[in-house]
Amino acid sequence: MTSTTNDILLQRVEKSGGATITFHINNIISINIEVGVPIFRVSIPQEDGGADSAIVEKIDGNTETITVSWILRDEPASMVEESGGILRIPETVGTLTTIDTADNQLKCLEEYFQSKTLDYYYKCFIRDENGNNILEKAGEMSDITFSKDISTPVTWTATAKFFVGTTAPATG
Repeated sequence: MTSTTNDILLQRVEKSGGATITFHINNIISINIEVGVPIFRVSIPQEDGGADSAIVEKIDGNTETITVSWILRDEPASMVEESGGILRIPETVGTLTTIDTADNQLKCLEEYFQSKTLDYYYKCFIRDENGNNILEKAGEMSDITFSKDISTPVTWTATAKFFVGTTAPATG
């Protein structure tokens, strides 16, 4: 798969250095980058200053969430590439070269971009019109949703929510 300009790339990377799966998104509906700065606000009762006398305090670290919506449609080539290892794609998903139909793209996203274990981390790349990365973030896939509309029965609308940060190992 040759990347086109203005792509958004989602990657699943094995922490052990194994296979990396890259999914190309090129039918973008929208992208939203939300940077949160958690602020705690305490209003002071009986103060003449009203809201101006409130105490605001930054007590937590910042957060960042990237949400991308796009159309899964039949493409002339596979939307997925693999490097650095052997990707064992279940027969129900298709082969690496046949993830070109909207249905196979959905199956691939559901199988490989759903956060199931801590053996992987994810990356999101946003590219400019020349194919250069303008944003590269690591983190976790939070949600992936798929919907189909009666007016376009051969395509799917996909939405992925990506939390930026380092995946902490489970303890217990």
